[in-house]
Amino acid sequence: CTVLYWANFLPMYLEYIYENPLQATKLPYVFGALTDVVHLFHKAVHVAPSVLIEEYKNEIENLLKEKLVIPLYHEIHKDLAESIHYSTKNVDVSRKLERGPFGQKDLLPLLQVKPLRFYKTYFNIGFMVTHYLDRTFYNLNTVALYNWATFGEMRSLALDRYGLDLKEVHLPGQTLEQGSDVLVIMRHLPAFVSKYRYNLNNQIFIEASSDNNTLDAITVAHIANSIRTHGTGIMNTAVSVTFQYLKEKFHQFSQFLFDEMIKSRLFRDAHAFSEQRKESKDVTLPYPYQSAKKLQDYIRQLAGSKDKKTNYLDKFRLLITEIGNAMGYVRMIRSGGLLYTSNAIQFVPDLIEIEKFEELTKNSNLPPHTIQAAHNLDVVVDTLYQNFSEGSEYFKMLVNVFATEYRRPENSHLENFYLIVPALTLEYIQQSGIDKEKYKNKSKEQGIFTDDGFALGIAYILKLLNQNKAFDSLLWFNSAIDFFYNELEAKTREKDNIKITQLTKAKIQCDLEELKVLRWSFGSARILFHD
Repeated sequence: CTVLYWANFLPMYLEYIYENPLQATKLPYVFGALTDVVHLFHKAVHVAPSVLIEEYKNEIENLLKEKLVIPLYHEIHKDLAESIHYSTKNVDVSRKLERGPFGQKDLLPLLQVKPLRFYKTYFNIGFMVTHYLDRTFYNLNTVALYNWATFGEMRSLALDRYGLDLKEVHLPGQTLEQGSDVLVIMRHLPAFVSKYRYNLNNQIFIEASSDNNTLDAITVAHIANSIRTHGTGIMNTAVSVTFQYLKEKFHQFSQFLFDEMIKSRLFRDAHAFSEQRKESKDVTLPYPYQSAKKLQDYIRQLAGSKDKKTNYLDKFRLLITEIGNAMGYVRMIRSGGLLYTSNAIQFVPDLIEIEKFEELTKNSNLPPHTIQAAHNLDVVVDTLYQNFSEGSEYFKMLVNVFATEYRRPENSHLENFYLIVPALTLEYIQQSGIDKEKYKNKSKEQGIFTDDGFALGIAYILKLLNQNKAFDSLLWFNSAIDFFYNELEAKTREKDNIKITQLTKAKIQCDLEELKVLRWSFGSARILFHD
């Protein structure tokens, strides 16, 4: 078979095998014949035989990759990509009838060929294709992290269709399914709380608007991954940064209520409502909807906002929403820490009676470096156990640190904050209805479908100022809901201008639903601040 060395037939033969995969069973015999050429190199005198053999082996390997393995890899990668891409759109992959009755070549015979033995080396075609696919998927996944699920589906399809067992893409914890990192959020906390909206029940932050076709979302899992990357010490740092941010926001909050126009109006309304209860001799008289509406209209007309699209009261509502979003961020930090700790401590078999490895190693007379390693392990396990069992009451800390300051007599202008909450709720449900209508009509201007930061902010401030009982005494939500129901009944009895009446009823119904959702969110938020 030494004639094969001079015939130079291998490139054309490999191309033929690629076009006719069923002939792949002949490859082991061909490579066996190519191995017979090696004994000629031992007779060489102008150069060392080992050098010639190595060059010959490299030549055979390069030809195998160029003419068979790489085209095969490209064909399989194309098939996987198109199959997954079109399956997401419920479109069949269009293929021309090239080989066989099913529209494409049967590539399995090429992948199922046993490793080709050449001299002292083996060439595994299936393994080489798998390696190329693994490398490609990893490189593409690092560029587009949001497509991690797509590449997972392609790996599964490769195993099902071609029998190729591809490796998982083990990217570092700070990139895989990470979203925004905790450090990035800390450095840009003001921008974060203003551009993202908080969902209280799901504990998720969703981007309010984006120039892209997708909205970024940050979940507890993302925070847990960041804590795993940076360590649990990042949690206290994040809370400290949030505390500094809240100091600035509460200064603006205090300045708004210190405004003479606001302060005097709230004092007058408080006195008027107190007189109404005295006249009616009913201490459970609810705060009237009309009073809240008048206060809303009054504050909205005040100057103070350079943005024509946002009135003075809405500016205050956004301020409270940002405070609530900051508290939502702190809550996610704590939840992420607990998730990380629970995942880390799951391998400890007994949390009640934790074995001390240091004592076990000393009793076994093990070397000093082993005892030191056991001591380090005990410290880590103890830290995880304490974090898992105790946690940190960040909400309680942030309430107490500000309550000491803002409950002082010199901050008496904050005493009537609870009276502005009804007007703020009316402003909220009005804006929330507008935002959701944008989604319903698929407007070019993006809307917001969740904004529980407002409810959380109100609950936090009422707790901080110790005004929960004062607000509850207003019976505001009951009063507002009764008003909307009465309006619906009144509009139902009207028979003139049916179209206008229907539109008005739809608007009232929408406001009523938004008010109910806000009431439930507010009730859930207050639970977080119970002693």
